[in-house]
Amino acid sequence: EADAALLVASGSWRVYGEDEVLCEQGEVSEALFLVAPGHGSVLVEVEVGHVAGAIPSLLTGQHGGLVGAASLLTRAPCSYTVCADERSWVLAIDRTAIRHLSTQHPHLLIRLQQMALLQEPLNTRRLRV
Repeated sequence: EADAALLVASGSWRVYGEDEVLCEQGEVSEALFLVAPGHGSVLVEVEVGHVAGAIPSLLTGQHGGLVGAASLLTRAPCSYTVCADERSWVLAIDRTAIRHLSTQHPHLLIRLQQMALLQEPLNTRRLRV
C-alpha cells in the first residue's frame, strides 16, 4: 500500500540483537519503532516503584509491533522499556522524518497517531503484579 511505502521510505531499517534496547522507560524516545512482521519480537518491561519485571513478549504478528510512538509524538517520557527478545528487524522513524510527514503527508501522521493511541494501552496493560 502507498502509505506503508511512505513509512518505509521515511525510516531506516536496523537489526537489533537479543537484549538490545530500542527505547528506555523515563526517557523521551527520539524515534518510533515498528518491528517487522514475522522477523522478530520485543520484550516490554515496566518498572513501577517496587513492582518491576518483564511483560510477555510483544510478538510482531501479521502487522508488526509498534513501540515508542506515544513518546515520540507527545515528547513525554516512555512508560516502558523495550528490548529485542530475539534478533529482530526494526524500522525506526525519527523526529525529523515525522516532521516531514506532517507537512508532506498529514493524513499519514494522523494514522500513526491513531495507531499509537490504540497500541500504547496494549503495551502498558501487560504489567503483571
